[in-house]
Amino acid sequence: CEAADREAFRAVYAVLQVLVFLPMLRKSLEAQQFIARLGDERSEFETRLLGSQPWGTFISPNSLAGFLVLALPFACGSIADAWRAKERPMALIAVRAITVIAGIVALVMTGSKGGWGAMGVAIGAAAVLFLAHRRPEKRRVILAAGLTILLVGLVGGWIATSTRVNSLQFRLEYAKAAVAAFMTEPVMGIGLGQYADAQPRYKSELQQETQKVHNDYLQILCELGILGL
Repeated sequence: CEAADREAFRAVYAVLQVLVFLPMLRKSLEAQQFIARLGDERSEFETRLLGSQPWGTFISPNSLAGFLVLALPFACGSIADAWRAKERPMALIAVRAITVIAGIVALVMTGSKGGWGAMGVAIGAAAVLFLAHRRPEKRRVILAAGLTILLVGLVGGWIATSTRVNSLQFRLEYAKAAVAAFMTEPVMGIGLGQYADAQPRYKSELQQETQKVHNDYLQILCELGILGL
């Protein structure tokens, strides 16, 4: 519960970031001078400063959304735990409820399609497991139906986005480069932190240069080989 409380306050900060801190920063002389020095070349700093998407304490709005998808269920669980206590700490419950509301607001503000997609999958999986638990005689049918719906949704999403360049396609290209590098040194790997140097040799015309595979398992497999994984 304490960990859920501590992490949930990141959501409160993310909301304040958009509503309070970024407007204050836009008015600061230092930020205006920095943007003026950039000229026509718009930087990531300027994009974030002038935008309305929070990133909290993370690298990007997508990263914040991913954190919230994982943290919000635990925050809700901490509220349920406090409510079931013999002496209900109403003040604590109220504070936790505020952080959950802030988390939902921050998730909306990020505009992350991946975050909402992950939240939808999580809610669907929870519903399937709940029904399977309540109806054990039909557990196999319910689990099979849930898996089928998931696969249909993934295929449909892939078809819907395959006609335009998107982050999923970039990630697949990053993964292909990691596999190609892994095949050169499958046992020991190419070396810790070496994907960034190897990736330009294996990347396609579609993908940009990157330092990370954006998949921890493939990163370890590529850099440390089968033994490291």
